[in-house]
Amino acid sequence: MHNIKAASVQFQHKAGDKQSNLKTITHFVEQAANKGVNLIVFPEMCITGYWHVRNLSKEEIIDLAEPIPAGPSTQLLKRLSVKYGMTIGAGLIEISEG
Repeated sequence: MHNIKAASVQFQHKAGDKQSNLKTITHFVEQAANKGVNLIVFPEMCITGYWHVRNLSKEEIIDLAEPIPAGPSTQLLKRLSVKYGMTIGAGLIEISEG
């Protein structure tokens, strides 16, 4: 058995602005890596935003959704995970690839 260093992050996402939210996530991952964190977790749907979704149409929700693992957000998280040797948990709206 070995110890792991874990971190949780709470931040105010920008509704529907995945690029901005991913930039914020990247910043926190980089800070955590500098502190030796092995596991970092972020809020539910922090990539796509959460509270505004209930007011979106089906089409707008589909536009925000991404396939996993092929989607760009997942691919960025994967690159960060490999680069920093860290497990990263971050939420988004998933759509099937089929």
